[in-house]
Amino acid sequence: MLHNIYKKVNNSHIVWFGQSNRWVQFEEPAWFVNRLYHKGIDSYAISCRLARKYNIPPMECQAFVDEICATITDLSKPVTVSSSNFNSACFSADYSFVPYSCRHYLIGRKRFALSYETRLAEYCIHPPLAHLEISHSENVDIHYEICNRTDISAIREKNDPETTHVFNDFNRLRKRLFIKMVNTVYHKTNNDWLSFVHASALTDGKQTVLLSSASGSGKSTMAALLQARGLKLVSDDFVPIDGKTQCANPFPAAISVKEGAFDLLSSYYGNLRDITFNRYEYTHKSVRYLTPKYAEMTGLTARPVKGIVFIRYNPLASCDFTPVPSDEALKLFHEQAWVSGSSEHAEVFLNWFLNLKFFRLEYGNTEDGINKVLGLFEM
Repeated sequence: MLHNIYKKVNNSHIVWFGQSNRWVQFEEPAWFVNRLYHKGIDSYAISCRLARKYNIPPMECQAFVDEICATITDLSKPVTVSSSNFNSACFSADYSFVPYSCRHYLIGRKRFALSYETRLAEYCIHPPLAHLEISHSENVDIHYEICNRTDISAIREKNDPETTHVFNDFNRLRKRLFIKMVNTVYHKTNNDWLSFVHASALTDGKQTVLLSSASGSGKSTMAALLQARGLKLVSDDFVPIDGKTQCANPFPAAISVKEGAFDLLSSYYGNLRDITFNRYEYTHKSVRYLTPKYAEMTGLTARPVKGIVFIRYNPLASCDFTPVPSDEALKLFHEQAWVSGSSEHAEVFLNWFLNLKFFRLEYGNTEDGINKVLGLFEM
């Protein structure tokens, strides 16, 4: 059984529940209840102690204790993950895969071939990889088939149904594909990574800063602006963090920017209003893919992470750049990241995370926003 991990941060106690790989922050009196619960004390006895300690009416205590105990019980259960192979029978050995297209890519020194069953599959996966496309070659390190039916899609190694993973949307499929690719590029397995973060990462060559937010909050636009100001893009939207070094590893997918940023970025990257800007002709007219400035991954190495900026573009704001307490930052981080479920990695992750700097950036003044992030590298 995986043991829980505890860490006191400011006025909170952070707990990692090993069975469910979930992180929770307890403050008093919830922390008091948690400690007694894990000593095997029943809820009635806990509520009596709580009433005496905090001078709270017993009836209120019992309801509160029952709620906390129920939460702890739930967190202590293994998470039942529905297998992505729930419909893998649809793509069994006798499934007739007829590719719509096959494209080849070079990432680092690894050659990938992706066969797309439909134009929709190609449309959803290819655009951020288009700048990495190379001429077809017989010498590929790995060949994936992107299967696509009416309601489900799948990824598998060519002609190997045992490797099939099925998804009900292309966003999840693309994430799994990128994980498979970085494993191949860096000679790793899923168990070697500390975290995969939905963020944009940039480096000055010495350290890396992550820009984290929900989709549509402006992190990719800021990443593009910072790249134009001399920083190097490590990755956009998908940042692998190494379990041993805790460094952010490069993954050279293009920066995806929405129509609202076209005019702002055109002075740096060329006319984004031009419908022929994208390398892939079928890309949606409201999205542009900006090629990373570095030509090859061989010129960009993994660097340690210095901090995380939780970013939000707000045209009505000027520029608000404020520190975020680490306990609050942890909650924001987990909304945008997957973290390894091993107890060894959980301890490494917590120690790594608590040594980072955290800021919230809400900006409408673009130049001020750029300067605030650049200033973080100098702190």
